[in-house]
Amino acid sequence: MTLIETSLKSPNLNRGGASSTGAAVALLLIVSALAAGFALYSFNLKGQLDETRAALDAQSALAKSLQSQLSEAWSESSSLRAENLALSANLSLLSSDYSSLQSSYNALQSRYSSALSEYAELSRSVEATMDYILSYASLTEAFPRTINDKEVKATASAVSSAGVTASNTWASYERIYNYIKSRITYVNDVEVPYISRIQYVSLPDAGGRSWSQYAESVSTGTWRNYVQSPSQTLKLEQGDCEDQAILAYAMLKYYMKYVYGTEYSLYLAYIEFNSADSAHLAVFIPVQGGNLCVLDPAGSYLTRSWGSIASKPAAQELSSYSAWWSDEGGIAKITLYSVSATTGSYYVAAEGTLSQVAAHLS
Repeated sequence: MTLIETSLKSPNLNRGGASSTGAAVALLLIVSALAAGFALYSFNLKGQLDETRAALDAQSALAKSLQSQLSEAWSESSSLRAENLALSANLSLLSSDYSSLQSSYNALQSRYSSALSEYAELSRSVEATMDYILSYASLTEAFPRTINDKEVKATASAVSSAGVTASNTWASYERIYNYIKSRITYVNDVEVPYISRIQYVSLPDAGGRSWSQYAESVSTGTWRNYVQSPSQTLKLEQGDCEDQAILAYAMLKYYMKYVYGTEYSLYLAYIEFNSADSAHLAVFIPVQGGNLCVLDPAGSYLTRSWGSIASKPAAQELSSYSAWWSDEGGIAKITLYSVSATTGSYYVAAEGTLSQVAAHLS
């Protein structure tokens, strides 16, 4: 160290010494420049480091937030899994209950269908009962039951006993009239209960797809009218005007078809009197040329001429027949029914006042 210091202090420097000093200065400048560059680089690097640290801190905070959210999500997921397990258990129970309810529902549907079927049968029975009663209480409803091939043939013995012949139709008609007059006692009808109205209710089928009407209740009443068949009247040997007229109609039809061999027109005449509460039934035999013969055993009336059965001009005979019923105020209206002797089907041949019916017969 002493040697260096001596060298530096010596005023007598040679050229070689000056060159060393310049190099030192240059080196110093280089080092200073390097130091300045390093300081600048260091400063820049520190700034980048600070930015990177700030970014790392932000990422760390985000990571912590995500970790917290993940923890919460995991916790929620665990709760949802627990709820899902509970719901799955409930679903199994509900499925079992549903299967049980479905089985019960199917059983109830089957019972409902069965009950509905029985109800429908009951409704049909009520309707059939109503029709059956009407076939005894209503004149026109009684035609199929009282005037048919079986009932007409049931009068064969009575027609034969009446003494009819194929050669004399008019005498045979009168003998049928006399047979009924002598054999059948007039009696009034008893009151017959009947169904006047059926109230219906609409009900769906088991699937609820279609609706039908079922009898819900009925209204009943009584009617003083009972229409007997010819066979009943012959067996009982009694009946009112309807019963005797229907018997006469059947016996005349039997005679025409099976004895005489030719079937002529014949009417059941429903008579309405001017006294509002009464009516009557008789047999009208229309005759070619506009004539009429009235055969009414219950009313004790037979169209006669000189004491024997006959036919007369329709207007004249209807006037005489109306006068016969003067106690009832005479005839107000007549309805003529043409009834098939085979099936009991019928149609109204004429309807109206005496003059209107006479015009039809003429």
